[in-house]
Amino acid sequence: MPIPESIDAYAQATGDLALLVLLDSRYPEHRLLVHTTLSLLDHCGMPFQMVDLARGGLPAGALDRASGVVLAQEHLGAAMSGEAWAAVLQAVRDGMGLVNFDYDLEGGAAAVREALGLGATGRGGAFLTDAAEEIVVPANGHYITWAQDAGARKRLKMPVPVRLVRPPAEATVLAQTQGGAPAALAARLGRGRIAR
Repeated sequence: MPIPESIDAYAQATGDLALLVLLDSRYPEHRLLVHTTLSLLDHCGMPFQMVDLARGGLPAGALDRASGVVLAQEHLGAAMSGEAWAAVLQAVRDGMGLVNFDYDLEGGAAAVREALGLGATGRGGAFLTDAAEEIVVPANGHYITWAQDAGARKRLKMPVPVRLVRPPAEATVLAQTQGGAPAALAARLGRGRIAR
């Protein structure tokens, strides 16, 4: 089955417990969602509803009806108010899931960074960025990585930016760069879970 060429071609869920996919059409990265996040969710049969933050904030009651939130692209930090970020994090604490594909932890996304306890690696608390050319699965004890061989190495077709963070001890490193920096993490926040 061919992948749709437009975001508008994807059917959106209208009921409760769908994933809330946040995107921002003001940034060019949103056009890549057709070939990445949206095609994956559609292929796996996961119901989702898209919210374009360029057209306004989170709709009233949207978090109450969602099973999880997906930060689907880069640079969403500035697209939501501090109150909206606080509402998302409270919903996670209450049991909702959060998947963050936004490596940019500045702006409003700093609330996610602080909630997860992610520390900076640069001087003076600066968050540095590196280019990952290879991803390593350090262990396969987590349900997200159990189908991978521990120590498996995945060469990327092109370097991908990775924000260098120091994870808290209770977080699980799901994948790391060739230099050992965390590239994907899983953690709990209250009764909810976050994958980043």
